[in-house]
Amino acid sequence: MHPDSSTKLAKADEFLSVADVALGAECFDAAVSLAVSAAVNASDALCLEVAGRYSTTSNHADALALLRKCGVAGTSASKNLQRVLKLKTKAQYSSDRCKAKEAEDAYMYAERVLSVVKARIKQNGR
Repeated sequence: MHPDSSTKLAKADEFLSVADVALGAECFDAAVSLAVSAAVNASDALCLEVAGRYSTTSNHADALALLRKCGVAGTSASKNLQRVLKLKTKAQYSSDRCKAKEAEDAYMYAERVLSVVKARIKQNGR
């Protein structure tokens, strides 16, 4: 495993664990924000494993494009990352509050990204 990808994967696990706690506490904006961070870090881990780098720009389209170049796992992860990113603005920048369904969906999308990334890394015997 790429040394930096293991750190990114650990961060993704941590963010997702705390997103689950936030969901349980009905802190839906926090749950969405944490799910976004989990999905982004998991995606970065996959990019490091496959491409040797991850996107460091503030433009999410760049990260999605690089992720899609990471094979079948990257294509799958990019779909779910894109879904969770659509909720980021509402959770972090809008005066509107996220609802339970949005937080649950964000958690599910992030969980899918993490699952795909872990399976891909395991497939490589790492």
